[in-house]
Amino acid sequence: MFGREQEAPRPGLLRRADGSSLLLTDFNEASPSFLRRLMQALIDGEAAPVDSGYAYPVDIRVLATTTVVGGYGQQEQDLLELGAEVDLTSLAVPPLRERREDIPLLISHCLQYGFPDSDVQFSNKAMQLLLAADWPGNVRHLLNVVKQCVRLTKTRIISEALVSSRIKSDVFNIQPLSNAQRDFEREYLTELLKVTNGNVTRAASLAKRNRTEIHRLLKKHKIEAKSFRQ
Repeated sequence: MFGREQEAPRPGLLRRADGSSLLLTDFNEASPSFLRRLMQALIDGEAAPVDSGYAYPVDIRVLATTTVVGGYGQQEQDLLELGAEVDLTSLAVPPLRERREDIPLLISHCLQYGFPDSDVQFSNKAMQLLLAADWPGNVRHLLNVVKQCVRLTKTRIISEALVSSRIKSDVFNIQPLSNAQRDFEREYLTELLKVTNGNVTRAASLAKRNRTEIHRLLKKHKIEAKSFRQ
């Protein structure tokens, strides 16, 4: 694919990850061109620095994570189709609120490895509050609260009041933009279908979009138009 000439003076990310794993977080926020170049490098088994005339072999495993609710978005779907030539596996991890039995284990891990010299513990009521919280930010949200509580506590036992103050902090009440957009889309589609009695053609006309786009959004949010028909 590329001619092989002199070695790159500065190793890029893929070269440094050669022979190991590369973690790509929030890959749905990456540009389509970047994802296609990355996938092409995996398919070809080699990569080239930008604006260069040589390539080098790469042997890496990519772990790509994203927050997708209600099915894959168009970019994720395109990537899955592009990845048909490589060994690609997709795993859906349920949100933390649907696997609350993991919360004590995650807290224990955070305390053990994040604060190995500390002997702080959560009171029973504080732990019950952690188990009952909604955790819109999932595991990262939980661990942020745990870390803040450990750093702020003045006693060995973390109180329910301290946990409550951290959960209710404004920092955690602000949704990520992607979540807010997702919620708006779902609510907007629901209202459209209510007004049109589930008629997708009329819904598309009111939204000033074509039927294909509306169908794609309904599929993305797992909304059945027929359930709105009377």
